[in-house]
Amino acid sequence: MNENQEGSGEDKIDHLIKMLDDAKKVIEEVSKTLDTAKVIISDLEEGLPYLRPVYRKDVSSIGLSSRALYVLESIRVRTVGELARYSKKRLLRQRYCGHVTADEIERVLKRIGVDLAR
Repeated sequence: MNENQEGSGEDKIDHLIKMLDDAKKVIEEVSKTLDTAKVIISDLEEGLPYLRPVYRKDVSSIGLSSRALYVLESIRVRTVGELARYSKKRLLRQRYCGHVTADEIERVLKRIGVDLAR
C-alpha cells in the first residue's frame, strides 16, 4: 500500500513537471509573439507617422502665432495630423496665408519633428 502511494506521488510529480514544461513553452511562445507585435507596431509607426502622439496635438498648443492659428481655424484644421496633410503650396492658397505665415507653420512643425505634405 505504501508503494502504491509513492508510485502515485511520483506520477503526480512527473505530471506537474510536464505541466510546468508545457507552461514554459507557452510563455516562450507568448514572449516571441509579443516581441513580434512590438516590431510590427514600430514598423507601422515609421510607415504611418500619423499614429505618433504628436499628430493628435491641437495646433493651438504648438506655439503658432495668432495669425497662423486664424488661418488654420478658417480651414478647420485642429490637429497637427490634419495640418501635416497640407503642403506649403496648399497653405499659400488659403485666404490670409502668405509666405511669412506658411514659413512659420513649416518652421514650427519641423521643430516638433513633423513635415508638411509634399
